[in-house]
Amino acid sequence: MVFEPYRRSLYIEDLILALYSNGISTRKISMILDEIFHGRYSKSTINKITDLVKEEIDEWQSRKLKERYFAIYIDALFLNLRRNTVEK
Repeated sequence: MVFEPYRRSLYIEDLILALYSNGISTRKISMILDEIFHGRYSKSTINKITDLVKEEIDEWQSRKLKERYFAIYIDALFLNLRRNTVEK
């Protein structure tokens, strides 16, 4: 019901890779999928799927960085002022 017929494994792999890329451990991913699919995906299966992209992740993490990066940080604080009335 959640996925199109015959496309489940592709969506699950994308879901696993998305969770893994956001820093969720393979053990936690296994627990999440266990609740959804009732034990269909073991930790070793998830490890095999994530191993496919580990080379790309390692390559990206060890890439040469540019000498300078520019960033703008903007912060704002809005307060309600009470004079005769409350104003923003």
